[in-house]
Amino acid sequence: MTPAEVEEHFRSAGAFQEGHFELASGRHSPQYLEKFQVLQWPERTEKLCAAIVERVRQVKFETVAGPTTGGIILAHEVGRQLRCRAVYAERNETGKGRVLRRGFRVEPGERVLVVDDIMSTGGSVDETIAAVREAGGQVAAVAVLVDRSGGAGAARGDPALRSVGGRDRQLRALGVPSVRQGRSGTQAWHDTCAADGGRPDRRREEGHAMRDLLGALRTLAWAAFIGALYQELRKPAPERTWHGRVAGVIPYDFRIPTIDRFRTAYWDPESDTVFSDKVFGVGWAVNVPVAARKLSETMRQYAEVSRPMREEIQRRVPHSVRRGNGRGPGETA
Repeated sequence: MTPAEVEEHFRSAGAFQEGHFELASGRHSPQYLEKFQVLQWPERTEKLCAAIVERVRQVKFETVAGPTTGGIILAHEVGRQLRCRAVYAERNETGKGRVLRRGFRVEPGERVLVVDDIMSTGGSVDETIAAVREAGGQVAAVAVLVDRSGGAGAARGDPALRSVGGRDRQLRALGVPSVRQGRSGTQAWHDTCAADGGRPDRRREEGHAMRDLLGALRTLAWAAFIGALYQELRKPAPERTWHGRVAGVIPYDFRIPTIDRFRTAYWDPESDTVFSDKVFGVGWAVNVPVAARKLSETMRQYAEVSRPMREEIQRRVPHSVRRGNGRGPGETA
Protein backbone atom coordinates (compact mmCIF):
# COMPACT_ATOMS: atom_id res chain seq x y z
CA MET A 1 0.00 0.00 0.00
CA THR A 2 1.42 3.40 -1.01
CA PRO A 3 1.32 6.58 1.10
CA ALA A 4 -1.26 7.96 -1.34
CA GLU A 5 -3.51 4.97 -0.69
CA VAL A 6 -3.16 5.42 3.07
CA GLU A 7 -4.05 9.08 2.67
CA GLU A 8 -7.10 8.15 0.60
CA HIS A 9 -8.34 5.84 3.38
CA PHE A 10 -8.05 8.70 5.87
CA ARG A 11 -9.64 11.23 3.54
CA SER A 12 -12.59 9.04 2.57
CA ALA A 13 -13.25 8.30 6.23
CA GLY A 14 -13.21 12.02 7.06
CA ALA A 15 -10.09 11.54 9.16
CA PHE A 16 -7.63 13.63 7.12
CA GLN A 17 -7.99 17.23 8.29
CA GLU A 18 -6.05 20.18 6.94
CA GLY A 19 -5.36 23.53 8.59
CA HIS A 20 -2.87 23.99 11.41
CA PHE A 21 -2.78 21.76 14.47
CA GLU A 22 -0.67 21.32 17.58
CA LEU A 23 -0.40 17.60 18.21
CA ALA A 24 -0.30 15.92 21.61
CA SER A 25 3.45 15.50 21.08
CA GLY A 26 3.90 19.29 20.94
CA ARG A 27 4.65 19.39 17.22
CA HIS A 28 2.74 21.60 14.82
CA SER A 29 1.40 20.21 11.56
CA PRO A 30 -0.62 21.41 8.55
CA GLN A 31 -2.48 18.06 8.62
CA TYR A 32 -4.11 16.13 11.42
CA LEU A 33 -5.08 12.47 11.17
CA GLU A 34 -8.00 11.53 13.41
CA LYS A 35 -7.10 7.85 13.45
CA PHE A 36 -10.25 6.64 15.17
CA GLN A 37 -12.37 7.90 12.27
CA VAL A 38 -10.60 5.22 10.25
CA LEU A 39 -10.19 2.55 12.89
CA GLN A 40 -13.92 2.55 13.61
CA TRP A 41 -14.34 0.74 10.28
CA PRO A 42 -13.12 -2.91 10.50
CA GLU A 43 -12.71 -3.22 6.74
CA ARG A 44 -10.47 -0.15 6.49
CA THR A 45 -8.52 -1.26 9.55
CA GLU A 46 -8.00 -4.67 8.00
CA LYS A 47 -6.56 -3.16 4.82
CA LEU A 48 -4.25 -0.76 6.64
CA CYS A 49 -2.98 -3.52 8.91
CA ALA A 50 -2.43 -5.73 5.87
CA ALA A 51 0.08 -3.11 4.67
CA ILE A 52 1.93 -3.45 7.98
CA VAL A 53 1.84 -7.24 7.70
CA GLU A 54 3.44 -7.11 4.26
CA ARG A 55 6.25 -4.94 5.55
CA VAL A 56 7.12 -7.25 8.43
CA ARG A 57 6.44 -10.61 6.84
CA GLN A 58 10.14 -11.50 6.75
CA VAL A 59 10.62 -10.69 10.45
CA LYS A 60 10.37 -13.50 12.98
CA PHE A 61 8.31 -12.80 16.09
CA GLU A 62 5.75 -14.53 18.29
CA THR A 63 3.76 -11.60 19.73
CA VAL A 64 2.50 -8.18 18.64
CA ALA A 65 2.41 -5.33 21.16
CA GLY A 66 0.94 -1.85 20.83
CA PRO A 67 0.49 1.18 23.09
CA THR A 68 -2.91 2.34 24.23
CA THR A 69 -5.24 3.35 22.67
CA GLY A 70 -5.06 3.04 18.91
CA GLY A 71 -2.19 0.57 19.16
CA ILE A 72 -4.55 -1.94 20.79
CA ILE A 73 -6.70 -2.13 17.67
CA LEU A 74 -3.73 -2.37 15.33
CA ALA A 75 -1.92 -4.98 17.43
CA HIS A 76 -5.06 -7.13 17.56
CA GLU A 77 -5.71 -6.93 13.82
CA VAL A 78 -2.06 -7.53 12.86
CA GLY A 79 -1.99 -10.47 15.26
CA ARG A 80 -5.21 -11.83 13.75
CA GLN A 81 -3.82 -11.68 10.23
CA LEU A 82 -0.55 -13.33 11.29
CA ARG A 83 -2.27 -15.76 13.70
CA CYS A 84 -0.21 -14.72 16.70
CA ARG A 85 -0.86 -13.25 20.11
CA ALA A 86 -1.52 -9.52 20.65
CA VAL A 87 -0.92 -7.58 23.87
CA TYR A 88 -0.83 -3.90 24.72
CA ALA A 89 1.13 -1.54 26.95
CA GLU A 90 -0.76 1.04 28.98
CA ARG A 91 0.24 4.00 31.10
CA ASN A 92 1.98 3.20 34.34
CA GLU A 93 -0.01 4.18 37.42
CA THR A 94 2.89 6.40 38.42
CA GLY A 95 2.34 8.39 35.22
CA LYS A 96 5.77 7.57 33.81
CA GLY A 97 6.21 5.13 30.96
CA ARG A 98 4.10 2.12 30.06
CA VAL A 99 3.76 -1.39 31.43
CA LEU A 100 2.21 -4.70 30.45
CA ARG A 101 -0.67 -5.22 32.88
CA ARG A 102 -3.85 -7.31 33.13
CA GLY A 103 -1.92 -10.54 33.29
CA PHE A 104 0.01 -10.04 30.05
CA ARG A 105 3.30 -11.91 30.13
CA VAL A 106 6.25 -12.03 27.77
CA GLU A 107 8.62 -14.96 28.11
CA PRO A 108 12.35 -14.27 28.38
CA GLY A 109 13.75 -13.82 24.89
CA GLU A 110 10.30 -13.83 23.26
CA ARG A 111 10.44 -11.83 20.04
CA VAL A 112 7.87 -9.05 19.84
CA LEU A 113 6.70 -6.79 17.03
CA VAL A 114 5.79 -3.31 18.30
CA VAL A 115 3.10 -1.51 16.29
CA ASP A 116 1.56 1.93 16.60
CA ASP A 117 -0.79 4.07 14.57
CA ILE A 118 0.73 7.55 14.18
CA MET A 119 4.26 8.43 15.28
CA SER A 120 5.26 12.05 15.80
CA THR A 121 8.18 11.85 18.21
CA GLY A 122 8.27 8.12 18.90
CA GLY A 123 7.45 8.55 22.58
CA SER A 124 4.71 5.91 22.71
CA VAL A 125 6.81 3.48 20.70
CA ASP A 126 9.78 4.07 22.95
CA GLU A 127 7.70 3.42 26.07
CA THR A 128 6.22 0.26 24.58
CA ILE A 129 9.66 -1.05 23.70
CA ALA A 130 10.78 -0.35 27.26
CA ALA A 131 7.75 -2.21 28.63
CA VAL A 132 8.48 -5.24 26.44
CA ARG A 133 12.10 -5.30 27.49
CA GLU A 134 11.19 -4.84 31.14
CA ALA A 135 9.02 -7.94 30.83
CA GLY A 136 11.95 -9.88 29.39
CA GLY A 137 11.01 -9.78 25.71
CA GLN A 138 13.12 -8.90 22.70
CA VAL A 139 11.87 -6.31 20.22
CA ALA A 140 12.13 -7.79 16.74
CA ALA A 141 10.86 -4.77 14.78
CA VAL A 142 8.77 -1.64 14.97
CA ALA A 143 5.99 -0.87 12.49
CA VAL A 144 3.86 2.24 12.44
CA LEU A 145 0.94 3.09 10.21
CA VAL A 146 1.88 6.74 9.64
CA ASP A 147 5.26 8.34 10.39
CA ARG A 148 5.02 12.07 11.08
CA SER A 149 8.62 12.37 12.25
CA GLY A 150 9.99 12.90 8.77
CA GLY A 151 12.82 10.50 9.59
CA ALA A 152 14.12 12.82 12.31
CA GLY A 153 14.01 10.07 14.89
CA ALA A 154 16.27 7.80 12.91
CA ALA A 155 18.59 10.68 12.03
CA ARG A 156 19.18 11.73 15.62
CA GLY A 157 19.35 8.14 16.91
CA ASP A 158 16.35 7.97 19.23
CA PRO A 159 16.68 5.14 21.79
CA ALA A 160 13.54 3.54 20.41
CA LEU A 161 15.02 3.33 16.95
CA ARG A 162 18.45 2.26 18.09
CA SER A 163 16.99 -0.56 20.13
CA VAL A 164 15.44 -2.07 17.03
CA GLY A 165 18.34 -1.20 14.74
CA GLY A 166 19.91 -3.71 12.43
CA ARG A 167 19.68 -4.84 8.88
CA ASP A 168 16.34 -6.66 9.20
CA ARG A 169 14.87 -4.40 11.89
CA GLN A 170 14.08 -1.24 10.00
CA LEU A 171 11.36 1.19 10.94
CA ARG A 172 8.48 0.40 8.58
CA ALA A 173 6.46 3.57 8.07
CA LEU A 174 4.43 5.72 5.72
CA GLY A 175 5.19 9.46 5.73
CA VAL A 176 3.17 12.56 6.56
CA PRO A 177 5.10 15.78 7.38
CA SER A 178 5.06 17.70 10.63
CA VAL A 179 6.53 20.92 12.01
CA ARG A 180 8.38 21.14 15.30
CA GLN A 181 6.86 23.27 18.02
CA GLY A 182 8.22 26.80 17.97
CA ARG A 183 8.81 26.88 14.22
CA SER A 184 6.48 28.59 11.79
CA GLY A 185 4.17 26.37 9.80
CA THR A 186 4.96 27.45 6.25
CA GLN A 187 2.55 24.93 4.73
CA ALA A 188 -0.48 26.41 6.49
CA TRP A 189 -1.46 29.39 8.59
CA HIS A 190 -3.67 29.42 11.65
CA ASP A 191 -5.54 31.77 13.91
CA THR A 192 -5.67 29.22 16.71
CA CYS A 193 -4.21 25.76 17.06
CA ALA A 194 -6.13 22.65 18.06
CA ALA A 195 -4.51 20.92 20.99
CA ASP A 196 -4.56 17.32 22.15
CA GLY A 197 -4.58 15.95 18.63
CA GLY A 198 -6.99 18.34 16.99
CA ARG A 199 -9.57 18.66 19.75
CA PRO A 200 -10.23 22.34 20.53
CA ASP A 201 -8.58 23.63 23.69
CA ARG A 202 -10.73 26.43 25.14
CA ARG A 203 -7.94 27.77 27.31
CA ARG A 204 -5.60 27.93 24.33
CA GLU A 205 -8.23 29.72 22.24
CA GLU A 206 -8.81 32.22 25.04
CA GLY A 207 -5.05 32.73 25.31
CA HIS A 208 -4.80 33.48 21.58
CA ALA A 209 -7.76 35.89 21.80
CA MET A 210 -6.15 37.73 24.71
CA ARG A 211 -2.82 37.92 22.87
CA ASP A 212 -4.58 39.31 19.79
CA LEU A 213 -6.38 41.90 21.92
CA LEU A 214 -3.14 43.02 23.57
CA GLY A 215 -1.49 43.22 20.17
CA ALA A 216 -4.30 45.42 18.89
CA LEU A 217 -4.02 47.70 21.92
CA ARG A 218 -0.27 48.04 21.43
CA THR A 219 -0.80 48.91 17.79
CA LEU A 220 -3.40 51.52 18.75
CA ALA A 221 -1.04 53.01 21.35
CA TRP A 222 1.78 53.34 18.83
CA ALA A 223 -0.58 54.85 16.26
CA ALA A 224 -1.78 57.41 18.83
CA PHE A 225 1.80 58.23 19.83
CA ILE A 226 2.87 58.80 16.23
CA GLY A 227 -0.32 60.75 15.57
CA ALA A 228 0.34 63.01 18.56
CA LEU A 229 3.90 63.76 17.43
CA TYR A 230 2.74 64.44 13.89
CA GLN A 231 -0.02 66.69 15.18
CA GLU A 232 2.48 68.80 17.12
CA LEU A 233 5.27 68.85 14.54
CA ARG A 234 2.97 70.06 11.77
CA LYS A 235 2.22 73.19 13.80
CA PRO A 236 4.46 76.23 13.56
CA ALA A 237 7.06 76.11 16.35
CA PRO A 238 5.55 79.00 18.36
CA GLU A 239 2.16 77.25 18.43
CA ARG A 240 3.36 73.88 19.72
CA THR A 241 1.94 73.16 23.18
CA TRP A 242 2.98 69.49 23.32
CA HIS A 243 -0.33 68.47 24.83
CA GLY A 244 -3.80 67.98 23.43
CA ARG A 245 -5.89 65.22 21.89
CA VAL A 246 -5.26 63.01 18.87
CA ALA A 247 -8.22 63.36 16.52
CA GLY A 248 -9.97 65.17 19.36
CA VAL A 249 -10.30 61.91 21.34
CA ILE A 250 -7.06 60.42 22.76
CA PRO A 251 -5.20 62.73 25.17
CA TYR A 252 -1.45 63.23 25.03
CA ASP A 253 1.01 65.26 27.04
CA PHE A 254 4.75 65.53 26.36
CA ARG A 255 5.44 68.35 28.81
CA ILE A 256 7.76 67.85 31.78
CA PRO A 257 5.66 66.26 34.57
CA THR A 258 5.04 68.13 37.83
CA ILE A 259 4.01 66.91 41.27
CA ASP A 260 0.72 68.81 41.11
CA ARG A 261 -0.19 67.24 37.80
CA PHE A 262 0.73 63.77 39.12
CA ARG A 263 -1.47 64.35 42.18
CA THR A 264 -4.38 65.62 40.10
CA ALA A 265 -4.16 62.68 37.69
CA TYR A 266 -3.55 59.79 40.07
CA TRP A 267 -4.63 60.89 43.57
CA ASP A 268 -7.48 63.39 43.76
CA PRO A 269 -10.09 61.98 46.17
CA GLU A 270 -12.12 65.19 46.01
CA SER A 271 -12.77 64.66 42.32
CA ASP A 272 -15.53 62.47 40.93
CA THR A 273 -13.60 61.60 37.76
CA VAL A 274 -12.05 58.14 37.43
CA PHE A 275 -10.06 58.74 34.24
CA SER A 276 -8.02 61.84 33.50
CA ASP A 277 -5.38 62.79 31.00
CA LYS A 278 -2.07 61.01 31.39
CA VAL A 279 0.67 63.12 32.97
CA PHE A 280 3.25 62.11 30.38
CA GLY A 281 2.65 60.11 27.21
CA VAL A 282 -0.49 59.11 25.36
CA GLY A 283 -3.72 57.86 26.94
CA TRP A 284 -5.48 58.16 30.25
CA ALA A 285 -4.53 58.02 33.92
CA VAL A 286 -6.59 56.38 36.69
CA ASN A 287 -7.58 58.40 39.73
CA VAL A 288 -6.91 55.64 42.28
CA PRO A 289 -9.06 56.72 45.26
CA VAL A 290 -12.05 57.52 43.07
CA ALA A 291 -11.68 54.21 41.20
CA ALA A 292 -11.55 52.32 44.52
CA ARG A 293 -14.64 54.19 45.76
CA LYS A 294 -16.57 53.46 42.57
CA LEU A 295 -15.60 49.80 42.70
CA SER A 296 -16.70 49.53 46.33
CA GLU A 297 -20.04 51.12 45.48
CA THR A 298 -20.53 48.74 42.57
CA MET A 299 -19.80 45.70 44.73
CA ARG A 300 -22.20 46.92 47.42
CA GLN A 301 -24.95 47.44 44.85
CA TYR A 302 -24.35 43.98 43.43
CA ALA A 303 -24.55 42.44 46.91
CA GLU A 304 -27.88 44.18 47.52
CA VAL A 305 -29.34 43.16 44.17
CA SER A 306 -28.18 39.54 44.47
CA ARG A 307 -29.31 39.08 48.09
CA PRO A 308 -32.77 37.67 47.18
CA MET A 309 -31.17 35.18 44.79
CA ARG A 310 -28.64 34.04 47.41
CA GLU A 311 -31.36 33.67 50.02
CA GLU A 312 -33.42 31.59 47.59
CA ILE A 313 -30.43 29.32 46.89
CA GLN A 314 -29.83 28.85 50.62
CA ARG A 315 -33.50 28.03 51.10
CA ARG A 316 -33.46 25.39 48.37
CA VAL A 317 -30.16 23.72 49.31
CA PRO A 318 -30.58 21.13 52.11
CA HIS A 319 -29.08 22.08 55.45
CA SER A 320 -26.89 18.94 55.45
CA VAL A 321 -25.22 19.99 52.21
CA ARG A 322 -24.57 23.52 53.51
CA ARG A 323 -22.83 21.98 56.51
CA GLY A 324 -20.48 20.21 54.08
CA ASN A 325 -21.10 16.54 54.90
CA GLY A 326 -20.20 15.62 51.31
CA ARG A 327 -23.64 14.24 50.38
CA GLY A 328 -25.84 15.81 47.79
CA PRO A 329 -29.65 15.94 47.70
CA GLY A 330 -31.18 12.50 47.84
CA GLU A 331 -27.87 10.80 48.74
CA THR A 332 -27.63 8.61 51.80
CA ALA A 333 -24.67 7.52 53.83
